[in-house]
Amino acid sequence: MAQPVKHIFTIDGERADAWLSGHKGSYRLLYDGGACAVALTPAATGDGAALLHIEGQSVSVVLAVAGDQVWVHIDGAAHAVILHDPVRFLGAGDDAAASGTIRAPMPGTVIAVATEPGAQVQAGDTLMVIESMKLETAIKAPRDGVVATVTFAAGQSFDRDAVLVTLEGED
Repeated sequence: MAQPVKHIFTIDGERADAWLSGHKGSYRLLYDGGACAVALTPAATGDGAALLHIEGQSVSVVLAVAGDQVWVHIDGAAHAVILHDPVRFLGAGDDAAASGTIRAPMPGTVIAVATEPGAQVQAGDTLMVIESMKLETAIKAPRDGVVATVTFAAGQSFDRDAVLVTLEGED
C-alpha cells in the first residue's frame, strides 16, 4: 500500500481530516473512525453523475463544481465539500497569514531554503521546499513582507506545526 496523504476537507461547514492512499487499483480512505476502500467512477454522460464505491457497495451521486467548492448530491441531500490545500489551510490558522507565522503542515525534512532573513518577499514566493512521505511541497509566502526568521536549514527535520518561517510587515 502506498503511503497515505493527508487531506483536509470542510463538509457542510465542519472540518474533516482524512488520509488517502492507493490500494489495489482503487484507494484506501483512513479516518478517525476507521478505514475503507473507496473509488469514484464518473458516468459516461458527462453531467456530473457518478458512482461512489465504498467497501464494495455503490451509490449514485451527482457532483457540481463551483470554484473551490463541490456539491455532492447523495441520498436526496446535497453536501458542500471543500478540499483545502493543507499548507495554506494550516498556515492560515490563528491569523497566521496576518501574523506572518508559517507552520509545517506535516512532519518532514527541509529540502531547500530559497530565502533568508531580511529578504523582501511577495505573496506566492517560494520560501522553502519540504519533503514529507516522499512528497515535495513548496512553502510559499502567504502575503508580502520581509523574512524575519528561517527556523530550519536544508537537511533538517521538523515536526508538524513547527514554525518554519516568520514574516514581518512590509516596511
